[in-house]
Amino acid sequence: MKAFKKFMALCLVMVMALTVSVPVFAATGSYSFKYGTYSRKPGQSIGTMKSKWKLKEISRKTSCAGGNGQDVTYSRSGLKVYATSKRRGGTEYISKIVITSSSYKTREGVKVGSTLAALKAKYSNARAKSYDSSTYTASKSGVKITFKIRSGKVRTITYTK
Repeated sequence: MKAFKKFMALCLVMVMALTVSVPVFAATGSYSFKYGTYSRKPGQSIGTMKSKWKLKEISRKTSCAGGNGQDVTYSRSGLKVYATSKRRGGTEYISKIVITSSSYKTREGVKVGSTLAALKAKYSNARAKSYDSSTYTASKSGVKITFKIRSGKVRTITYTK
């Protein structure tokens, strides 16, 4: 009976360790946008990103999803961040990040102006859309990154959930 209790205790510890470690892996394993030392991805709170990245609010309107929520757009040269809140004055969550300047790059090193070959080398899971060979998409842990290609070079990078 003692051996059985020890076995069950060991099993319980292993199950607890697995359930704690899996979400940590998932959280760090998705695509996120990093500028300076601060990174964010769709689904996360915009938080202090507004001041750290010196984003300027360019649009605020009632959410198209209804209710008391708001859709907000922030901008900085070559970068737009779209956020939503469930209620007026509530926490704003990033819905999309759009990069149109070579001043910013993905964690993997791809930026506007990078070649299609460089994109494919860094994102081996990126696939062209079947109906549009100028759009490549890669997904990882619930975050999608889309690259618009023109004349063999990246022109736009978009992060979405």
